[in-house]
Amino acid sequence: MAYTYSWKHIFATVFKDLGQQFGQTFIYSLAYLDNGIALAGTRTGGKILRSTDYGQSWVDLGRQFAQDTIRSLAYLDDGIALAGTTPGGKILRSTDYGQSWVDLGRQFAQHTIRSLAYLDDGIALAGTAAGGKLLRSTDYGQSWVDLGQQFGQREIQSLAYLDDGIALAGTSMGGKILRSTDHGQSWVDLGQQFAQWFIRSLAYLDNGIALAGTAIGGKILRSTDYGQSWVDLGQQFGQPEIYSLAYLDDGIALAGTATDGKILRSIDYGQSWVDLGQQSGQAYIASLAYLIHGIALAGTATDGKILRSPPAPPGDFACCSYRAHGQLNKAWIFYVVHGQQRVRRYGKTDQVNPWWTAEYQNKFAAGVAAWHNLSDSAKLHWRLIGVRKKKPITSLNAFLSAWMKDKIP
Repeated sequence: MAYTYSWKHIFATVFKDLGQQFGQTFIYSLAYLDNGIALAGTRTGGKILRSTDYGQSWVDLGRQFAQDTIRSLAYLDDGIALAGTTPGGKILRSTDYGQSWVDLGRQFAQHTIRSLAYLDDGIALAGTAAGGKLLRSTDYGQSWVDLGQQFGQREIQSLAYLDDGIALAGTSMGGKILRSTDHGQSWVDLGQQFAQWFIRSLAYLDNGIALAGTAIGGKILRSTDYGQSWVDLGQQFGQPEIYSLAYLDDGIALAGTATDGKILRSIDYGQSWVDLGQQSGQAYIASLAYLIHGIALAGTATDGKILRSPPAPPGDFACCSYRAHGQLNKAWIFYVVHGQQRVRRYGKTDQVNPWWTAEYQNKFAAGVAAWHNLSDSAKLHWRLIGVRKKKPITSLNAFLSAWMKDKIP
């Protein structure tokens, strides 16, 4: 008997470590443009990195205008991208999909362009530190107007555009969320949120649902009314900061933490979360970005790595009986490696990976050891991604299916 399964529970569950990028310590910002083009901003070299193959490989465009950090990135439209810097408080602008950049200069005596967001119709916003200002452009970032310090805050840590002119801003020290309904021209102070100091990250999902990540309490806040009111989902897995957020598709969201460098994942529009664990020994998941077809990128510190999740196959997965444990995982692995949808069994009959070689047995043993070191929540994650019929497949089997094909960092 055959079954049909969605790939929803599979993609962006495993991230490949692409390594430290060009000697940098921090991948502070990430942005997806179009047609496979992505950008990354670094510290301490103040570099912009560029990829044209959906984040698989990167080119170093070099240090930008003597800046130490590319703190924020945003894609506008039609090849136009913006970058915000520190310590010069500059906005950089590109009109050729990030290949070359023009320095628009220091903005209103600010130290840092902490956040950037594109709204629509050429309107962009920039959040600053340490003056806590909001800047606004109506000409695709060519020129900017200073809207002034916002409600006595020192930093505009995060920005997000929702829909229909609604934008959100998150602040530092006061832990406030600000809301605009007129494309960022004016703002309302929604107040400090659940005794938090920082609204470190913001993301819009869909249908009025927005998320906010906080510090020092490491909480995720959730709104279902376009940011008018918020519910506290509590501290997440003992982490002090939700440093980054990203929405993928179909209810799937990611959150990046400090100081354990975890990626958290939700498949129900942010209502509940699963801990995917610390990533590649990193302390921070400083930035997250969704590209397309299930591909997500994560930027880390302290080693300045870029992590990448493999693409999801198109459509649903139709095959298999429940009899063979881990078939969905194995088919996904085969697609990632070979670009074809086919069930492949890894075992005695597999001529590519003979079952009882010493190398194979050692690798299997290492996978079992890694499994035993996982937290209970991470084991639950592997249990939930398996094929289900009358009962779930064993989470160990699902984990080892990915481990044996080098899909676990």
